[in-house]
Parts: sequence; C-alpha cells; structure tokens
Amino acid sequence: MKTLSKIITSFVIGVGIGNLIECLLTLYFGEFVMGTPDFLAAHPSLVFVKLVQTGIYGGFGLVSLVGQELFAKKEISLFKATTLHLLSIFAYFAFAGFYLRWFTDFSVFFISCASFLLIYFIIWTLIYLAEKRKFEEINRQLQKKQEGV
Repeated sequence: MKTLSKIITSFVIGVGIGNLIECLLTLYFGEFVMGTPDFLAAHPSLVFVKLVQTGIYGGFGLVSLVGQELFAKKEISLFKATTLHLLSIFAYFAFAGFYLRWFTDFSVFFISCASFLLIYFIIWTLIYLAEKRKFEEINRQLQKKQEGV
C-alpha cells in the first residue's frame, strides 16, 4: 500500500509541475497554452490532447520516483546514482518533447536540453546541500552525546 501511495503521489506531482509550467507559459505569452500548435493539429480533440499531456506529465513523476530508488541503494555511489537518474529523466524528457512536438528544430532542442540540464543541476545542488546539512546536524548531535557520556 505504501508503494501505491508513492506511485500515486509521484504521478500527481508530475502532473502538477507540468500543469504549473503550462500556466506559467500562459501567463508569459498572454494566451492560453495547451500543447504546441503541431501537437494540437495532429489530434482532433482537445480533450484527448489534455489527457495525453497529463499522462506524460505524470510520467515525469514516475520516472523520477524510479530514479529516487537508485539513491536509496547503498551499494551504488552518489555519482552513479545521479548519472542514472539524470539519464533516465533526460531520456524521458527527450521522448516527451519529441512526442508532444516541443522541439520545432535543432536549436529549440538544444536550448531545451541545455535548460533542462541547468534546472536539473540547480535542483540537484539544492537537494544535495539540504541533505548535507541534515547529516552535519546529526553528526553534531551524535558528537555532543559522545562528549557528554
């Protein structure tokens, strides 16, 4: 049951982030954004388009969850876990981008990939620093207890 809860939560987070990005793009462009014109034109129904996009956004959360499980394994180094996590999410990003027709040409693909990598490393760095701070605090508390004994 705990696993199902994690799966649902991850899917919903992916959907939430994807829809938040759509909202931000809508604000930026000043018009309703739901998919690219090419993707919209390829499908007769806006409902279908929205359902497909929602499923793909949720997939980002699921792929991220699978990647997180790599970090939980003790036998894998941080570098390997990060590399595998990045590659899995990047591969899914490329799949989603091509399927949803985000990339109109190579320059858009290149800029999107560079933006993705920059955002990934910013988020990774923030999480790393937060986790490092937690470990340092735990070590300080352990050291205080050892000195007190």
